Amino acid sequence: MGQTMAGGRADRLRRRPLRALVSLVSLALAGTGGVAGLAPGRAAAAVQPLSASISVDRAEVKVTPGSGEASPTLTYRIEISASPDGDAAVPGVQVVDELPAGVTPKAQDSTSPASIDGRRVTWTVGDMGYSVWRATLTVTVDDPASITGPLRNSVVATGSDGTRAEATPAETAVVVVDDSTSRTIPTTAPPQVLGDVITRSAPVRAPAVVHAAPAAPALPFTGRPIFPQLALALMAMGVGGLCVRFSRSEA
Repeated sequence: MGQTMAGGRADRLRRRPLRALVSLVSLALAGTGGVAGLAPGRAAAAVQPLSASISVDRAEVKVTPGSGEASPTLTYRIEISASPDGDAAVPGVQVVDELPAGVTPKAQDSTSPASIDGRRVTWTVGDMGYSVWRATLTVTVDDPASITGPLRNSVVATGSDGTRAEATPAETAVVVVDDSTSRTIPTTAPPQVLGDVITRSAPVRAPAVVHAAPAAPALPFTGRPIFPQLALALMAMGVGGLCVRFSRSEA
């Protein structure tokens, strides 16, 4: 009997994972309405009728304020895709591009009429069936002082029925080259002689060495140079000799 009870308990333990798996499969089938289809009265996820994308031709531009160089240009490529249900159309589609500060629209190319108001560009596309609309927009980067970071540009497409799609912004890094701290070392400055080194504008790191003639040795009893005293002694000896000769001649 004890073996029978132990065998029954082991059998129940082996069946627990199987029961759990069956329960999970039952719940999944109940949520989807079966393996083959959806549950009655449950619709599939709605497909977005409009989608928008934008790209730019340059990831970085360099601008030097006050250099007189021509302003760099950026070209954006815009694409709007319409995916309405069946033969329907997205009515009254408009595409708007609000350009970032520091750039000015220069030219556009598309199959739809466009209007430019400052930094705002608007295309009137009209009704869109299952199709793709494309445009290019060229702008100039002409106000670097107003640019505080990367240029981010996006577009928004809207339909008159409230449909809306916004593109992920396209980014361009702007590098402002500031050469106001650069210096030109003059080459016409008069040379400066410092010791044995001749330089114009480069600093001299080694100290100047001054070469001077050695001083004459001093007498121990006077502390004065020996050469002037020898001259005086010789002059005194000569005068003394002349006095002796004069005294002898008088005698």
